[in-house]
Amino acid sequence: MRPQKHEMPDKKKTIIFSIEIAARELVPKCLLALETAKSGMRVYIGSFRALKQLDGKIDECIFFHKSTWNKNAARLRQTIGAHFVFLDEEMGLAIPRSEMDVYLSARYKNVSSENYLHSFAIGDMHKKCMESMDVFNGVNVHAFGWPRIDLWRKPFHKLYDTQIERIREDHGDFYLLVTSFGAISEATFKEYQGLIQTYVKNESDAYAFADFKYNEFKACIQLLEELSSRLNPNEKIFIRPHPSESLNEWNRLLEPFPNIELQHEGDVSPWLLASKGTIQFGSTVAIQAAFMGVPSIQVNDGQQLPGLTDISIYQVLDKTTSAEEVLNYLRDNDPKILKARQAGIVRRLEGQVGNLEGSMAATQIAKVLQQIETALQAPIRFGWPRRFILWFKEQINYLNYLKSSKLLKREHTRIKRSKFEKIPNGLTAKEIGKTLHNLAIILGDDPERVKCRQAAHNLVEIEYK
Repeated sequence: MRPQKHEMPDKKKTIIFSIEIAARELVPKCLLALETAKSGMRVYIGSFRALKQLDGKIDECIFFHKSTWNKNAARLRQTIGAHFVFLDEEMGLAIPRSEMDVYLSARYKNVSSENYLHSFAIGDMHKKCMESMDVFNGVNVHAFGWPRIDLWRKPFHKLYDTQIERIREDHGDFYLLVTSFGAISEATFKEYQGLIQTYVKNESDAYAFADFKYNEFKACIQLLEELSSRLNPNEKIFIRPHPSESLNEWNRLLEPFPNIELQHEGDVSPWLLASKGTIQFGSTVAIQAAFMGVPSIQVNDGQQLPGLTDISIYQVLDKTTSAEEVLNYLRDNDPKILKARQAGIVRRLEGQVGNLEGSMAATQIAKVLQQIETALQAPIRFGWPRRFILWFKEQINYLNYLKSSKLLKREHTRIKRSKFEKIPNGLTAKEIGKTLHNLAIILGDDPERVKCRQAAHNLVEIEYK
């Protein structure tokens, strides 16, 4: 009798993408994962907690993160043989151009070629500034743009068709106000000043920036009061707060306005596309909305303040300070003007954002990742006992989260959101597989070749076979 052959595991280059806030990161990471998997690599998308379980499961890999993650870069290099690369999603179009060197120097002071292999900048302006810093000697810096910006392109709007239809059915006509104030109470103003001070040159600059943003917030509350009284019976406004802003505080602030509600879950894109337009106070979403052809107005008096408003997000939209003008603008817009604005944005952002047209950022980044030399690895496997233990621990953690979230009464403060709020439904092969399937169709790839497997709780394996 011929001895039975044991199937050898299929070894491939392995890359890991980390997820902190699913609403902002998951779909762009899926796009990048698909482009990377198509090159023959095995891809894993996982939460921070899930990725901590990989010690001993892998000898060498590429680790792609949303920032430098200084406290973990060296550890990952030692424990799982990580070639650490990063794309800093906090250092994008919201940095004043006159202060870019200051912001980036503070942000990247601990970068070194010992722990970092490649860095991906949003555009040539950032790349040039980064390469002028000594800490980037030996680190390869690329200016391809961001996968998140790839998704602003018209073909990807199809991803959200079902959500857009449901949102419109549930909410009718609404306007979306996307906030990015940082401090939304007197109690958090000092904290916000301290945070800004870690990036700017001196204390007075930190105070000036914090004052400017806090005054914007107060102008926003005044505007909401005026808008609320002018909305038609079939109209409403949704507030989309920045992740650093307290949801409890926003709920308290909106109590006097029955036609203004809070909306903070999921990707912002379907809400943009479902809306009748957006109201902006210096959010990066201003550029996204305008690029996607959504009517948008910037609430600002037009005053140019070096170090504060020399930012693209203050320069791509028409400006007003009047509630009446806001509503007139959003209610009566010309599609031809919106289309011309989209073309104008591409011209204005030249040098600031790579790959707004032509080859996608995700495609270019994937090419670089594929060229990194790493040892081939077998698929990551967790036995059922270990998988059950990981799942059970998360259930205990979730129960503790529910208990504390009900008992804790936090007001007038910035809240560090729980991982259960950042990844509310977990990372599942079913959800990620559906997103990858839809992306493959849009890109003209064969969706049947996309294979997803639940490797562990909040850890999904992706291959293109």
